[in-house]
Amino acid sequence: MTESRRPRPPILAWVGWSVVVLLAWVASGASSVPAPPEGALARTLDLLAAFMHPDLGPEALRQAASLCVETVAVAVWGTALGAGAGMALALAASERITLADGRPHCWRTRTTLGLARSILDVLRAIPDFAWALVVLVVLGPGPVTGALALALGVTGLLGRVYSQLLDEVEPNRTRAVELTGGSRLVVALWGYIPGAAGPMLSYTLLRLECSMRNASVIGIVGGGGLGAALFEELGFGRYDRVATLLLVLLALTAVTDRLSKGIARSLRQPGGLTRRRLALGVVVALSMCGVVLGPSLSTAAAELGRLDTEFLVATARGLTSLEPSVEFMRTLLADALVPLGIAIVATALAAMAAAGTMVLVPRTTLGGHAPMLVRGARVVARQGIDLLALVTRAIPDVVWLLVFGISLHMGPLAAIAAIATHSFGLLARLFAEAVDDLPQAAREACMVGSTRVMFVWGIWPRIAGVVWTHVFLQTESNLRAGLIVGIVGAGGLGDAFHDSITFWRLGDASMQAMMMIALTVAVDRVSRRLGARRARAR
Repeated sequence: MTESRRPRPPILAWVGWSVVVLLAWVASGASSVPAPPEGALARTLDLLAAFMHPDLGPEALRQAASLCVETVAVAVWGTALGAGAGMALALAASERITLADGRPHCWRTRTTLGLARSILDVLRAIPDFAWALVVLVVLGPGPVTGALALALGVTGLLGRVYSQLLDEVEPNRTRAVELTGGSRLVVALWGYIPGAAGPMLSYTLLRLECSMRNASVIGIVGGGGLGAALFEELGFGRYDRVATLLLVLLALTAVTDRLSKGIARSLRQPGGLTRRRLALGVVVALSMCGVVLGPSLSTAAAELGRLDTEFLVATARGLTSLEPSVEFMRTLLADALVPLGIAIVATALAAMAAAGTMVLVPRTTLGGHAPMLVRGARVVARQGIDLLALVTRAIPDVVWLLVFGISLHMGPLAAIAAIATHSFGLLARLFAEAVDDLPQAAREACMVGSTRVMFVWGIWPRIAGVVWTHVFLQTESNLRAGLIVGIVGAGGLGDAFHDSITFWRLGDASMQAMMMIALTVAVDRVSRRLGARRARAR
């Protein structure tokens, strides 16, 4: 029997992806960034040294604690409002519920389904920082602005997931309710929602973690929380205060992560937390956070009361006054390429760094035949990499942008570095989990040869599909991050949208928002097509 050949790596595919990344680098504008500003290295070293002696005085700790409580309130209320609105839209966006009356070709039900899905697409495509700019115009700055901006984004994300989970409920879970002759709403409330409650709750807890990170930085654009103070302290060069706020942010993220995982684990265990007790806890948490948001809510209500019909009509006319010139459309297209280029380059760098950690320091489960000293060194190195990944993903990419903005010009290069750093933490964890999920027999078959040979020829073929899926999904997420860092000052479409809102060019802002939606939907469709093609190739 002849020895089977090793599969040849797809050289042409790698060359093609390299060309795509190179073109994305050019489109992002990072290649034309000027040299770092004078004194950048000294400021960077001062920031790093500040973590050795953060400001732990009473005033600094009091400020950090107050802002931390405010951040939690913004995240909790933003997630709760988004979950409620997302559920309402998910019921209309679910095929099995909306088309359950036996008239799938009725124009009313089809219109309802299409309209609900379109609303979810729009809410999901526009980043929460962009929503914050819109809400800021009406309600002014404050925690309520941040909560509503988060709620709009969370509505699109959770509504999309909820509708898909409702469509996947097994028919026998709802048949008993359907036989009672109840309406579609009754069947949904007593059949579909209980059938999908478990995964819905898990994803909602995950979204709460993400909302906590977003709430900590949305204050940069007037949404309250830690972000405004962090931005201000960086601007004044008070790095000891910056270190204090970043450490508080890390602690808040870690506590939220532990709490959400503990709730999910307790719900799955017999005799653990019941859904009734969880609902009671949610009511208590919302009440406490509502007390925190009370003063801001009164201010927002007063601002809302000042609105008159003339202002609303003028705003509506401004948003619909679309008169794009050829020059504007050319500029709009160029601005749209910047966040797309940033997303592609940042994802490529993060993926290569995460894969590199797998080559240099393999998972300990793959080193069973190595000497004990080598295995011990691998365990220590692996723990260090896991800690690095935890820190990089715990700090939001906007905060990384502010940090890299100290040593680099605030622009595309700093944005790429920030998003790549944050994405490395996410992809390193996902890649490691993909390796750990391999069956024991597959892991033992890979325990031969050098580390490089083991990864390239043993591990990679078995996890390539999962890895590419994570990379495609992270590219979509990084596109939204590219729009967000643009609003903060990295340039591109986000920066142009910020200027249009600030200077009340509402027609331009409408066109830029539509470009955001089109760009996000296009990337989503391309990633789905590429993922389907790879699945067929396997």
